[in-house]
Amino acid sequence: MRISIIIILMLLHCGLFAENIDIFLEKNYEGGKHQFYDKVSNNLRYPQSARIQCKIGVLVTKLEIEPNSKNVKIVFLNTIGYGVESNVEDVLEMTNGNWIVSNEKRSVEITIGYRIGENKEIQADILMTASPVNPNTGTGCKFKESKELLRRITTYMKKGKYKKAKKICKELLSRNPRSEHYNGINNLINSKM
Repeated sequence: MRISIIIILMLLHCGLFAENIDIFLEKNYEGGKHQFYDKVSNNLRYPQSARIQCKIGVLVTKLEIEPNSKNVKIVFLNTIGYGVESNVEDVLEMTNGNWIVSNEKRSVEITIGYRIGENKEIQADILMTASPVNPNTGTGCKFKESKELLRRITTYMKKGKYKKAKKICKELLSRNPRSEHYNGINNLINSKM
């Protein structure tokens, strides 16, 4: 089963995080941002298990470079699962040896988004997009919109089913880990448990 994969690199020049990433890469990566994005885009994959499960989300990854090192330490600030972190770690380790040596410790956060179809909800510095329909079988991927998940959380909260609400909130946070709204809901659920 083969699903068409389209890799979209978003070189955002207006976003707070993207601008910092681009500047960071220009100063710290041999060949600058273009070399880095080329290396990543040529090797990053949307894991099959994530596609089969219709898993979408944003992985927030911190890259740390120790003083006098050409290698990067990779720290995941959240998880998506289904082989996503393993693939990202393998690809980012390919950048080792290409970091410019400095006597200072440096770090930056980079977001990698996984979306199916043209879901505009998933925004990241680097986007992996899978086709919503498998061209070989004609079957499609269905995932619940965030509005529907929020409605379900409200229903479960009213019924006192906090564990179910927590599970759905975890899905929302995987889609947008920096959302103050989703984090607030998560804190509310935790206070009720």
